[in-house]
Amino acid sequence: MKDTLLTETLLTYITRRQGLGLRQKLEKQIKEECNYWEIVLERVIAVICTVAKRGLAFRGTDEKFCSSQNGNFLGLLELIKLIEPMAQKVHAFVLNEVNSSGYFSLLVDWTPNLSHIDQLRVVLRYLKVNSLLELKSHTSEEMANQVLWYLGEVCKLHFSKYRGQFYDNAANISGHYKGMQQKILEEIKFVIYVSCAAIH
Repeated sequence: MKDTLLTETLLTYITRRQGLGLRQKLEKQIKEECNYWEIVLERVIAVICTVAKRGLAFRGTDEKFCSSQNGNFLGLLELIKLIEPMAQKVHAFVLNEVNSSGYFSLLVDWTPNLSHIDQLRVVLRYLKVNSLLELKSHTSEEMANQVLWYLGEVCKLHFSKYRGQFYDNAANISGHYKGMQQKILEEIKFVIYVSCAAIH
């Protein structure tokens, strides 16, 4: 009887010491709840600011979710509710691709948002096995044509959103006058070249 009581007492003591007690579990649950409601509050405030900036009416004729007459405020909250799961699916898909790619690189930067709060931005670059192109020629013009064809025809990317190019210092790629980066810049004038050495 005494041995059982001693064992239980020691287990309870060790459990509490390791932070696995009831108090720690409750504190963890409270922290998770606070984080959840903080995110909800941020979204509600963002919707309020958006509606107010545009001078739109907040209320509609009906104050219920999923009603077509519920106004701009509830309508935007419904939109956020729809977008959130899609964003999570895209995020999971990209992470799955990164994990299955085998190799990836990292670019980290921070920038302030409109309220001057710094936000950390993490960019993962990874290699998809089927994205390797057979190099037909080492000339800058041929490489530029091949890359632009791949991005436009295969990937279906819109060049109006293409803003940066990063290469190593090989002359046929990064050359200022005749390199591939210059050939792409001639085609799309907003694509700024940055040497890979400048971002490492």
